[in-house]
Amino acid sequence: MDAGNEGLLFMPAGSRTPHAQLLPSAPVPRHHLTRPALVRTLRIPQIGRHTPDHAKAVADTGCLATLVSLESDGASSDDLKTKCRRALKSVIAKLTHLPALDALVHRQLPESVMKMVLEQVGKVLANDAAGRAQFVHSGGLAAVQQMAEAPGSKLKEAVEIINSCYPEEIVKYYSPSYSQQLLEKLESMAATTTAY
Repeated sequence: MDAGNEGLLFMPAGSRTPHAQLLPSAPVPRHHLTRPALVRTLRIPQIGRHTPDHAKAVADTGCLATLVSLESDGASSDDLKTKCRRALKSVIAKLTHLPALDALVHRQLPESVMKMVLEQVGKVLANDAAGRAQFVHSGGLAAVQQMAEAPGSKLKEAVEIINSCYPEEIVKYYSPSYSQQLLEKLESMAATTTAY
């Protein structure tokens, strides 16, 4: 076995998911990555692009956070950034486990990565009624609404896809400007009442 392959996942015959104990448990800072560790970090997501089960296993390792940090690190080469971006895109596209996607929604991610995550969340929510309620209870819908109202946000289209999975009243309720709208309505009612 060469140094670049050590620690890679293996799947016994008949197994549908990799053995999680062989995966790294937390993201590794860029300055701690040796050449073999960097190779493993880039190879693990290749497994995640096969099935939703594989994508969930990769997401559970924390490998996606390492890829995001490498992709946004100014010291990373253009080639490494491209490989990280491709790996993120392929794993996120297969990820259908809503709690794993929800965990990504609550992280500070570059806008391009967040757009991929939100687009995948929209696809999953469109087909998962129980997941829609879970996403609201976890605070995911509120977080998404805040992203949409951020100045200069390019996430509006992805947010609108997610919003289309919910009744308009729920989307308004979790909108950051909803409380302000209610206060304005209350003030206008008070002004109308005092006018009589």
